[in-house]
Amino acid sequence: MRTRLSFLLSQLTSIVKFHPFDLPDAANVKRITQEIGLGDEVSIDKGSCCPYHAAMASSVMKTSRFKKDGFSLLELMIVLAIMAIVSAIAAPNFMNYLAQRRLNGAARQVMSDLMSARQKAVSQSHEFRVFFNGDNHSYTILDDTNSNGTADTGEATEGRDLHPDYYDVTFTATANPIFYPRGTAWGTTVTLSSSRTGVSKYVKVASTGRVKIDDVP
Repeated sequence: MRTRLSFLLSQLTSIVKFHPFDLPDAANVKRITQEIGLGDEVSIDKGSCCPYHAAMASSVMKTSRFKKDGFSLLELMIVLAIMAIVSAIAAPNFMNYLAQRRLNGAARQVMSDLMSARQKAVSQSHEFRVFFNGDNHSYTILDDTNSNGTADTGEATEGRDLHPDYYDVTFTATANPIFYPRGTAWGTTVTLSSSRTGVSKYVKVASTGRVKIDDVP
């Protein structure tokens, strides 16, 4: 029986030799089955005559089902609503996080400039002064060669402004610090505050010349 079935399949395959989509018609199938003596014992439909066609039909059916899958309008609206709620909750926290980063950056910039002024006072053997301006976001570093506390002709000055990078940070200072050639200083405490969060950082200059950032006054 198995040999007869193999012969039947080989005969059917020989019919489909001009085009892969040509299928044997019912007359050819009936003729072949009668020739090998199977009669009506074997029933073969078009889908089973060629494995290639069966695979193609299966692929088309799967593709059709895939194309029908998707999101309904209601599902999309639910997803958008959830995203809006999450954004509304997360946005304020994220903005406060950015404001805290700006405050930290401003404090580091002030500390860095004060430490640089101290280093220059030691290396150049004369006083350096830092003047905090009345606008509460800019300051001036003076190379006070003659140690008279004012910017005279020939004395270099450098201006710094926090607002280009840290627009919501302002400061107040208890005094304008002076750095002496021996590394000591006329100390001060600079209070930097964020207008968004109300949080403050403190840059402290000790009489020993040490500069540090603190979270408390």
